[in-house]
Amino acid sequence: MKIYIFIIILLSTFVVNAQKSNQDIKNKIGIGGIAGINFSKFSYSSDNYNYDNSTFLNSQFGLATEFYFSEKLSIRPSLLYAGRGMLIKQDEVNYMLSSKNIDWSVPVIYTFAPDNTVNPYIYIAPMLETTFGGKLGYGNVSTELSKANHSSTGLSLTPAMGLKFNLSEKTYLSFEAGYHIGLSNTFSKDELAGSADALNVSNYSIEGKRKNRALVFMASFIIKINKKDKKENKPVEEDVVIKEDKQIKKVVPEKDTVEVVADTTAKVVENKVDYTVKEIEKDIKEGIDVTNRKITFNNIEFELNKTKLTQNSKNYLNEIIEFLKNNKKIKTQINGHTDNTGTNEVNMKLSIGRAKSVYDYLISTGIEKSRLSYKGYGDTLPIETNDTKTGRAKNRRVEFKIISNK
Repeated sequence: MKIYIFIIILLSTFVVNAQKSNQDIKNKIGIGGIAGINFSKFSYSSDNYNYDNSTFLNSQFGLATEFYFSEKLSIRPSLLYAGRGMLIKQDEVNYMLSSKNIDWSVPVIYTFAPDNTVNPYIYIAPMLETTFGGKLGYGNVSTELSKANHSSTGLSLTPAMGLKFNLSEKTYLSFEAGYHIGLSNTFSKDELAGSADALNVSNYSIEGKRKNRALVFMASFIIKINKKDKKENKPVEEDVVIKEDKQIKKVVPEKDTVEVVADTTAKVVENKVDYTVKEIEKDIKEGIDVTNRKITFNNIEFELNKTKLTQNSKNYLNEIIEFLKNNKKIKTQINGHTDNTGTNEVNMKLSIGRAKSVYDYLISTGIEKSRLSYKGYGDTLPIETNDTKTGRAKNRRVEFKIISNK
């Protein structure tokens, strides 16, 4: 009874904590494989079976799917082939109980740090066991275990802990260790009824209970499948609005709007916050002032909680480097931003350090210091909500703000 109360409390804790985490997740389903080993034996309820026994090494493997309810909570239904059993020594006779099982397991998984590259997690896995083969024997004498000495079905529970290693946004490899607890009596119905026939013993009966126990070590590889994006009925907004007038007029700029005094076919760009390098280059060729415009990069990555640029990020920066080399009059300010993970002080230092890291890299490629400056804003200027993983990723950004085009 105590074990069932423990299961209810633990599952309730998982659900409550998951409700506090993000529900806006990019991936809903994962598929993959799982494999490992177990060191199994039996536990007995009666002193009559105080055998000298040793653990039995078996393999187990199968297929798994994973369903994500939030960033922290998921379930991973698995269909496993597993061997279990035990070696028994008694009165100079070595018995071997070796069972073969098909198990249906449903681990309920709670992940503690879903945003990290390495994620610790725990789970509790109810399991339905079906025994279809194996043997009970010694020497050259044996009997099929599932017919003589083992129940055909059973229930068990496996609490475990592990580590997920995120290989990419869509794949992870995990390693876990758990303890398999059999909840059902594995003695066969015939044994309990006194009509069992095993080896050279006929019509014998047995009392008490025998339950599976095992140390389990598993590895799994999961590929996540993206959910379909829901279409939102939002009004289509024009990124660029071009106005023409035969009279000279002054346009009052809004946020991040370029102020232009135009004549006849003068062009004014309004109400756009972020631009691509190609858009900026196109407007420069058309004679449009690009001062105060921002080019935002969300793919500039740094080592975890550090300011050092990754090699991939340096490759992404080649586009802005080429742009600056082709447009010698452009001066830009590099702005660093973070999400709200961590304290304000830490985020501010991190954003400044990362902006400076980009600044230093651009200088190392030949861009003049006089054309560059940098500033950090920490988490003070989010462009998306910090309540979702997607929003936090967009807030962790590097901006190049054009401060002069002359």
